[in-house]
Amino acid sequence: MKLKVITLNCWGIPWSIPTISSPDRSDRFEAIGDFLSSEKYDFVFLQEVWDEQDYFKLANKLSRSLPHSFYFKAGTIGSGTCIFSVVPIDQVFNKTFSINGYPHQVWRGDGLAGSGVGAVQVTLEEKKILLCVTHFHAEYSGEFQTDRAAQAWEVRNFVKQVDQGDKLDLLVLAGDLNSLPGELPHKILTSCLKDCWQGNYAITFGNPSNSYAGKEEAETLDYIFVKEGSKVQVTVQKTSLPLEHTIPYGNISYSDHEAVETELLIEDREISSAIESQKILNKMPNENIKALALAIKSDLYKTDGYQFEYLAICFVIFVMIMFFQNWVLNSVLTVIFCFCFSMATLTLQTRKVALQNIMQQIEIDQ
Repeated sequence: MKLKVITLNCWGIPWSIPTISSPDRSDRFEAIGDFLSSEKYDFVFLQEVWDEQDYFKLANKLSRSLPHSFYFKAGTIGSGTCIFSVVPIDQVFNKTFSINGYPHQVWRGDGLAGSGVGAVQVTLEEKKILLCVTHFHAEYSGEFQTDRAAQAWEVRNFVKQVDQGDKLDLLVLAGDLNSLPGELPHKILTSCLKDCWQGNYAITFGNPSNSYAGKEEAETLDYIFVKEGSKVQVTVQKTSLPLEHTIPYGNISYSDHEAVETELLIEDREISSAIESQKILNKMPNENIKALALAIKSDLYKTDGYQFEYLAICFVIFVMIMFFQNWVLNSVLTVIFCFCFSMATLTLQTRKVALQNIMQQIEIDQ
């Protein structure tokens, strides 16, 4: 059996907010739909489809070639992810990341998104296949490296959980990891999954020919991973960038990211021949576990510090409100107090608990 899959970060931020909204969104989504409907893909993984109307338009355009799909909803503004399939969907799973930036940073939006790993199980030619789509926190000059590492850890645990008992013949994970090959998130995922790039990485963001991101630093951020069951052998025949640099009827690119396409060959095999390779693939190297633990501990220390600072500010403001009798000043101080108090007791406390949970999981895994 042969499979052809594709992943693309569509860069579909709606509205008309300068420097935030995605330009030429309508034309680009039209072109994306035309391309996907003209190719013979078995499964399609999309990210940053933030407006559900864009998803509906794609679903309508792909109704003949890829009639089955699921749009994952989570968080305040959604996850922006969806999967299209050539065969019916049997089951749906959705795991939201416990750590994903800060919701008060609305200009970034990551903290408002319900990012996670969305999955659908399908059956194709009597093979049970789990399709997973994900989108990690954006880079922002390396400021959220711990977030992405924690997200990779949660994806790894999700994969291990859904694949218990060797019930799946194939698992495919695709998406924008916002991480370079060899960085900690990538190392965590390749401890349990096979990277379809197979070391031959292409530029998926900052491609010189991209009309939107051509001047950005050239990076590989988008991936397709696979994990085979004990009854099948998966061969990655080809991984490439299938899109032209501009849409057919314009001088703009399909997105600021490049699409990634993989062709897979699925063959039956004896169960005994897969046991040893599966054991090796599921083992996470100690140096990666230690690196993750160090990152989580460091972030916990910083989160504790921020929490103390906000509570200290609350105390100072409370004293000022009690001392001054100016209602205008006190009104302003009250607003600031409420913000700082919510940051300390809600935002930072939630992050702190999530970090502590991951730290406990790491200790158990060691």
